Parts: sequence; structure tokens; C-alpha cells
Amino acid sequence: MAKRIPYGIGNYAELVEKNCYFVDKTPYIALLEEVQNPVYLRPRRFGKSLFCSLLRWYYDINAAPRFAELFGNTWIGQRPTGNQNRYLVLGLNFSTIVTGPTFQEIEDSFRLQVNNSLHYLKSFYPTLLATMPEIDLNRTVADNLTVFLDYIQQIGKFHERYARLRWVIEFKYYSNAEFKKLNTTIADFQCKAEDTQQITGYVQGLQQEYPEARVEKFVIYCFGNQGFRVFAV
Repeated sequence: MAKRIPYGIGNYAELVEKNCYFVDKTPYIALLEEVQNPVYLRPRRFGKSLFCSLLRWYYDINAAPRFAELFGNTWIGQRPTGNQNRYLVLGLNFSTIVTGPTFQEIEDSFRLQVNNSLHYLKSFYPTLLATMPEIDLNRTVADNLTVFLDYIQQIGKFHERYARLRWVIEFKYYSNAEFKKLNTTIADFQCKAEDTQQITGYVQGLQQEYPEARVEKFVIYCFGNQGFRVFAV
């Protein structure tokens, strides 16, 4: 597929799916992790929304199975920070908030926007937030955030015991010479049956010991300096 020149695309995943040209700004992800409270002050049409989308796809736990697809050819894909796909992401878009004519209308619009985002967060993470309390759209944002953060703190304590069991990864390395002998491309490479069997057997033992743990299994193949592929098992 020929490269396309994007216009008006604010979703990073869509940019990759449509094979569009884009400037690789992923090195800034590593730099931003060293900044406590980053604030982006740039003119309109400068790429702020797209970069925020990039951050969402990098950190969102739901996007873990697509990491190689979305970031395999980027700087950060070859040098992940270790925080990739580890978080729940609450996205807030204030561009749709009514800006007048009265302060009350602005406040009502802001409350509706944030409360709706909190309300729909449960549908984005149905397993992790299965017991999340309902969000009252008529309450203040501060009240709903307090309820939500208290809930997150409670389930965080519950899952702390099992946090290290949520991800089970089998890592396989092929040197450049070994990969060349396989006579295939990275895109066509498939997960090996023996690796699937090995990791499945390992997980069965974990689940017997920790029946309440939610375990997700991945096999990662690294091909020398050519790249890597991630398979959800």
C-alpha cells in the first residue's frame, strides 16, 4: 500500500492503519516520563491532539496486543520504557465544551463532559472495572472523581497481591543469522506451537496457586536488530 498524506486525523492508530506519513515523535515519550506534570502550549494545528492520542495508545492496557503493530517501526517501539500498556486511561476532550454565553452554561457543559467520560470508562475496561459504582451525571465532577478514585484505591489494594501475575510473557530471541535461515518475514512469522504449549502449561500452574489472578499470556519474538513480534496466546 502506498504511503498517504494525512489530513485531519487525530487518532494515532488510524494513522498507522492507513499507512500515513508522520513524524516519529515517540522519543519524547521517554523524555516526558521524566517530567512530573507536562503541559503542552502550542498553536492550533500543531499536533497536540495527535500526540495525546499517541500517548493513549502507548500507555493504555487495552492496547497491549497491538503494541508491535502500532509502535514496532518507531523509536519507542525499539526502546520501550517499561511503562507501555500498563494503565487505565481516562481521556478528556474539552474542545466540545460550550464556551458561553454564561458561566453557568460553561460549568454545566464541563460537568456533563467529564461525568460522561467517567461513566463510559467502565465500558472500556469491563473486566478491571466490573464493580465500579455508577456515575451520577448530575453530581459535581469533584464528587464523582472522589468516588472513582476511592474505588480505584480499593481494587488496587485487592489486586496488589496479584499484580505481577497479570502478564505472563515468553520471550524468544533469534539472531539475524538464525532469522535469515527461517526464510520468512517478520510480518509473516507465526507463533510456534511449542511456545504456546509451554506458556499455557506454566499459566495453569499459576492459576492453581492463585485462582483469583487474571493472567494474560504473550509470546514475544525478537529478531536480532530487525524488530520483534508480539502474540497474544
